Amino acid sequence: MRFVKSLLAFSILAISIIFPTNAFAESQITVSIDGQKLTFSKPPVIENGTTLVPFRTIFEELGLNVGWNPTTNTVIGKNDEVSIQLKIGNKETTVNGKVITLAVAPKVVENTTFIPLRFVAEASGAKITWNDETYQIYILSSLSVQLYDALDKGDLVKLRGLLEKGANPNVEWFSGVVPLSDAIHSQDIEAVKLLISKGADVKNHQGLLFDAVYNGKLDIVKLLVEAGASPYYNVNGTTALGYAEYKNYTDIITYLESIPRDQASD
Repeated sequence: MRFVKSLLAFSILAISIIFPTNAFAESQITVSIDGQKLTFSKPPVIENGTTLVPFRTIFEELGLNVGWNPTTNTVIGKNDEVSIQLKIGNKETTVNGKVITLAVAPKVVENTTFIPLRFVAEASGAKITWNDETYQIYILSSLSVQLYDALDKGDLVKLRGLLEKGANPNVEWFSGVVPLSDAIHSQDIEAVKLLISKGADVKNHQGLLFDAVYNGKLDIVKLLVEAGASPYYNVNGTTALGYAEYKNYTDIITYLESIPRDQASD
């Protein structure tokens, strides 16, 4: 993830920060996976700096099949790649058969089983970060993590396979980053073509055209305009055309000026 390296570095630091521990903070916490806000049957709770959430919702949203062993009071989440077993009231859990000790044990609150959010997310292969100003927890699912990794490595074969497997070409990481952001930043025109062909939404991410102009890549600018980006879309008082003029990219200026306003997606 070339474009999000600094953001991920921040996330690692942020995760090490203790989450808020008062009841007011608990009521304000929101959790999103791949840019979609989750709705829980009961709000998250915090115990000794660890955020816990109802197990069924988080398992299902992470792509894990839900299981329950009433004999051992164990909740189970599994798919083809991982098997997670957490026993209520026990800090020892297993991931693919390996025993791991949790900071806080799963617990029952008002007849609902709560499990540690960060542990489960990371065990599933997801990435997680916390915004301590807005009380927002952002999770990037395992499939989406693999998508960004393929972009980072320039692996078009893997990228295509992940998209065909169901990876979302419009998945948002925090700060509005989408896969096209990464492809444009790395100037990978083939990845840009592939993402657009698989449904990457340029019209609703008009700022991407500014990224392409910033890099001075006319071929990528053309791809984005053909996919619905507008040279005349105003962002913070300027347009992509105006930005090209500021950068003095004459070839890009000439091309963008050739796009009639009535044909552009303002």
